[in-house]
Amino acid sequence: MVGDLMIDLATNTKRFNSHIERASNCIDEINKIAASCNKIEILAVSHAGSNSVLYHINEDGYRCRINDYISIGSGQEVADTFCRSLIHNQISMKTFATIAFLAIRFMDQNRLI
Repeated sequence: MVGDLMIDLATNTKRFNSHIERASNCIDEINKIAASCNKIEILAVSHAGSNSVLYHINEDGYRCRINDYISIGSGQEVADTFCRSLIHNQISMKTFATIAFLAIRFMDQNRLI
């Protein structure tokens, strides 16, 4: 019952102005009860018309708008190898997604994640 109430309070859409704010609150609530080795952080995108805004939500639920390149997690080093040199405002999302997919496949095939 307490767990259900916590989830409801953390995810109730009427309490938040945006899905980014909602996700930030959820990450904070989850990490409050997670073991230190199991804490999570995410990258999230907000779409408004033709504009997309990238946010990093850290382990404390703090959200920060990202205007440049960022990678997180256990595959950060490989992701950086594949993606850091890309000029994000000069390539399409499809091109970036293709290269990011190749990085993930590389990590998977080499058991790096």
